[in-house]
Amino acid sequence: MVTGCVNRGPTTYMTFGRGPGFGRALGRGAFRVLRYGLPCRYGRFAVTTVMSMPPRSTLLVLTALGLGLAAGGCKDDPPTPKLFQEKGTWSVITYDLEGTGSQRDIDVMSRRDSFLIQFDATMKVVTTAACVETDADTVADSLCLINPDDTHWSCRCFGYDFVREQQLWREFNAGDMPPVVKLSEMDDPNAEGGGTATDEGGGGGDGTGDTLVQVSEIEDVNSTFNFRPLPEDVFGSNGTSSRFVMQKRADSLFDKVFEDPEGRPACTPCI
Repeated sequence: MVTGCVNRGPTTYMTFGRGPGFGRALGRGAFRVLRYGLPCRYGRFAVTTVMSMPPRSTLLVLTALGLGLAAGGCKDDPPTPKLFQEKGTWSVITYDLEGTGSQRDIDVMSRRDSFLIQFDATMKVVTTAACVETDADTVADSLCLINPDDTHWSCRCFGYDFVREQQLWREFNAGDMPPVVKLSEMDDPNAEGGGTATDEGGGGGDGTGDTLVQVSEIEDVNSTFNFRPLPEDVFGSNGTSSRFVMQKRADSLFDKVFEDPEGRPACTPCI
């Protein structure tokens, strides 16, 4: 509400005072009439339409606020969701090598935490580690904990991608540059290492070496997921229908793979 109208030469100044929505006077000169020579009419009120011009300090504040809002509105696209955060160390607790649907518990006396995987979510590399006597040993028959003098760590390296409930693994040699793996390209025949895969896992085909791994949550058990399948021969997997239930472990557990406290021959880090 305009409560003052003071003629000052060719320009008319107004101030705000009491009225609905005004808690205090904004001060003389806060708003300026842009038409010249207008007299005050009807007592203390001007009846002309005016354009508001805030002082310079107000303009600077509004400009800074506008820039802040603009910057805040420009956000990166959110990452594609995935079933769980995979980073860290996981241990096999049950398995089904034949894919019959019947899971067997791992023998804790001879094989507890002897079949591990570790995800490096930054480099997109997954390392598998098996404590075995021969490379033919599996989660079903390894005697790792019983015969520490006769067993060793056997590792394999894979680049991977993880989107929603699918992971795509592609093998590489330890010390080599990890491959860039994209689930979105697995059906592109022109993509490097591309190939097809089915919902049953074990995809790739045509000798690409890719494995599509389906992951699912184990209900009512924290940090525990089913992997179907793992790449062929990893922990005894047939590469098509084998299932492994993995449970999260402390990241430090994987240290023994590279420096075994019982003196087993260790693995070379993938990267």
